[in-house]
Amino acid sequence: MSRGLELLIAQTILQGFDAQYGRFLEVTSGAQQRFEQADWHAVQQAMKNRIHLYDHHVGLVVEQLRCITDGKSTDAAFFTACQRALHPAVAGLPALRDCGELF
Repeated sequence: MSRGLELLIAQTILQGFDAQYGRFLEVTSGAQQRFEQADWHAVQQAMKNRIHLYDHHVGLVVEQLRCITDGKSTDAAFFTACQRALHPAVAGLPALRDCGELF
C-alpha cells in the first residue's frame, strides 16, 4: 500500500475523531448546570449519549476505512506507517493527542 493511502487513512481517523469530539463537547457543555441542579437523570443520560456518540463515530470511521482499503487485511508495518502519518497532525493539539495515542 502506498504512502498516499497511509495519509488518507490517518486523515480519515483524524476527521472522525474531530467530528466525534465536537458532538462530545455539545453534550458535555451542560454538565455543570446538570450537576448544580442535581439533575442526576440528565447526568446519566448525557453519559449514555457520549458513549453512544463514540460508538457511532468509531463505527463510521471503521466502515470508511474498510472502503478505503477495499476490505483487505493489512499488516502491522502498514498500521505503524499510518500511525506515523497521524502523529504530526495531533502532536500539538491536546484534545486530539488521545486519538494519536490510542491509534
